Amino acid sequence: MVFGAVGALGGLGWQIFESRVMMDTAALYSALLVVMLTGMAMEELILTRWENSVRRKWGEFEA
Repeated sequence: MVFGAVGALGGLGWQIFESRVMMDTAALYSALLVVMLTGMAMEELILTRWENSVRRKWGEFEA
């Protein structure tokens, strides 16, 4: 989510900001949904595996 860029070159943060300013509710919620799904995917696909490998390494793995 890069907010600093302006115009069509902006990131997801810029899309959220611009949608809010222009009161484009559908675009705002769709951009927020993308942020939520990206966060959930990162948690499930990357961070959970990383956490489990660290817990196994230190002998604290339970499940």
